[in-house]
Amino acid sequence: MYRLAVLAFAALWLSPWCAAAQSPATGYALCTLTDIGHTPVRIWASPVLEFDAPTYDVEALNRLAGAFHRHVAGLGGAGDKNCVATNTRSEAETLRQEQRALWDKRAFFVKVGNWHDVPWTPPADVLAARNPGQAQARYFRCYATMTDVPGRVDRAWTVSSGVFEKPVPGDRALAAALEQAHSYGEEFRAVAQAAGIPAELSSCSPYDTRAEADKAEQDYRRLIGGFNTKYSLVAWVPGDHAMPSPATPPPAAQTVDAAVRPMVGLRIGTVGAELAQASGLGAPRGAWVIEVADGSPARQGGVEAMDIVLEIAGQAVAAPGDVTAIIGRLRPGFEAPVQVWRAGVVRELKLIVPAPQAATPVKPDMAASPTPGTVRGHVAPANPAALYCLGSVQRSKPPLLLRTPIRQQATGDANPTVLRETLASLYAAARQAYPGEWHDQEVKCQATSNMFPGETMCIAFSSKHFGGTQSAVLFCNATREQIEARSRDMDKVDGGTAQAFDWPSS
Repeated sequence: MYRLAVLAFAALWLSPWCAAAQSPATGYALCTLTDIGHTPVRIWASPVLEFDAPTYDVEALNRLAGAFHRHVAGLGGAGDKNCVATNTRSEAETLRQEQRALWDKRAFFVKVGNWHDVPWTPPADVLAARNPGQAQARYFRCYATMTDVPGRVDRAWTVSSGVFEKPVPGDRALAAALEQAHSYGEEFRAVAQAAGIPAELSSCSPYDTRAEADKAEQDYRRLIGGFNTKYSLVAWVPGDHAMPSPATPPPAAQTVDAAVRPMVGLRIGTVGAELAQASGLGAPRGAWVIEVADGSPARQGGVEAMDIVLEIAGQAVAAPGDVTAIIGRLRPGFEAPVQVWRAGVVRELKLIVPAPQAATPVKPDMAASPTPGTVRGHVAPANPAALYCLGSVQRSKPPLLLRTPIRQQATGDANPTVLRETLASLYAAARQAYPGEWHDQEVKCQATSNMFPGETMCIAFSSKHFGGTQSAVLFCNATREQIEARSRDMDKVDGGTAQAFDWPSS
């Protein structure tokens, strides 16, 4: 819906002086409307359109998407709108073909999506701003979803504000809506915490119309409800926010505070559903880089503002808090590989982990209300004193389920490379002890602290039509109490039928 809207916090791009510095150039655009409220998903797609504006003009793109949405709504359609601009017609045509091929695929013999070609010619004035001097109404919904609630119950939990209306300045409606959504999301963190949900799982999304916002709320509730989820609406509306002036730099453009400079140097935020789609990432994951401090390890490693961090040192980043947790477990001086999502592709970077430093004194108001998601170097010792792990190997043909006892790892074994080797050795030992047809598998590790605090999980999984499924998994946590809770959860799932299997000797 808000494709390319990741530039909202770099609103200088959208300021009038910057637009005037660029001469309009004809590009090409593809617009779609995606309705996930049906199975298969419904997709309405425009032909390739001439786009008489700079391809980076996200405000104009959003107005084009709005016009297409209104046209499809007149045909009985609804859903999430999106327009993508390219420099050439051939690029747009190729993109259209690729998207259609993706939706035409089948998963488990069920078609993923139904594609509808929509003949459409945009109105001549579609790119013109409507009443730019007047405030416009925009609609927001804030929510937080946790996939496992304390107490190890088998229900996920979502708390939502429902839809509320707020004004935005008409001359930069999209950028302002995204900025306000970010601020509202920060406020909603307190609501999430009061409901027992980690603050970093909060998100807030903006919409151009109430119909779009209501549709998104309905679809999300329907989707979450399919997973046996507790869904709670709260009577919450954020406080009044002064509408930002185009001349006022957004938070991402302001001077980096002293607390950030000597550390890793990242100020990060949550990747919500709208941002994930806007950046082309798809499903929300990772951590959004709002700003990078000059001269910091992150800057030296090539991380840029508006990147989405996907992986650090082989561990997947599921939420902003994972960045802090993963970096805190790495030894100083380690050159950690980092994967970021930038301009529609994954890029490989290197980040040298800095030595732990005492936090720089901050102003009292900053200390009372710290910026969520700021990475302040090592929040945990580089070499944890203890790490407790539990492993399991399973295959479906012939049936086999093995479980190791809980083992305390050696100091420093939280390194993802070591954990991958640990699980690979366990899988190899199981293959040797139980001969048969086994699959070769790749081990991947990720922090799952958003579900189980302090936990890291490594997994290898494969599935073949006639060879069944095979998997190996390793769970590691900082305390024996936490890993024992994980073991009890696993017993609930398999009914205590797992066979005991010793760890392979080193």
